[in-house]
Amino acid sequence: VKIAVAYDRAFCFYYEDNLNLLSEMGAEIVKFSPLENESVPQCDGLILGGGYPELYADILEKNTGTLNSVKECVESGVPCIAECGGFMYLHDTIFDSEKKPYKMAGVIHACCMKKERLVRFGYLTLNSKTDSFLKKGETIRGHEFHYYDSEDNGECAIAKKPVGTRSWECVHAGSDHWWGFAHLSYYSNPKFAEKFAEACRSYKINKIAEKK
Repeated sequence: VKIAVAYDRAFCFYYEDNLNLLSEMGAEIVKFSPLENESVPQCDGLILGGGYPELYADILEKNTGTLNSVKECVESGVPCIAECGGFMYLHDTIFDSEKKPYKMAGVIHACCMKKERLVRFGYLTLNSKTDSFLKKGETIRGHEFHYYDSEDNGECAIAKKPVGTRSWECVHAGSDHWWGFAHLSYYSNPKFAEKFAEACRSYKINKIAEKK
């Protein structure tokens, strides 16, 4: 299966171990650049990683070729993971530090805005409330570090800090997607990567069947 990965200055935060694990499972990683207005390449899966889309929001807004291709890709059912900056990119709007709005992909009908201090910071464990790339009740570890927040962080998982009692709802998830602020460590639960890869294979098989 081919997995398209957004990769440039705006989307540059990835755990290489995560991509390597997907490669070991048989995936071909194909990178593309939203800053260069490159459309999502033909793929069976899509990953929008973390980074700094807010610093390049003016360029990203003008690059409608990429924005439209991302939206079409997601809405066609291509399995998609979006983390932090990639999660922000899927929103209707990102407001920069001067509170100027910029249109993004329009998949999540909400906006992202900068806050005065770190919103959520540090390690966490995510417990899935629904079946997605994790079964209900399964967990995966990750971390958050961001000054931006969303009007709609989702409610498909419970994030819990490793120390103390703090927890909160987050993540948009389903059989073909997982979108949220947390950067995930696939090796903390390889089943997540396996299920994502399986979803990509199923998508590919269904597309081949449709062509016949």
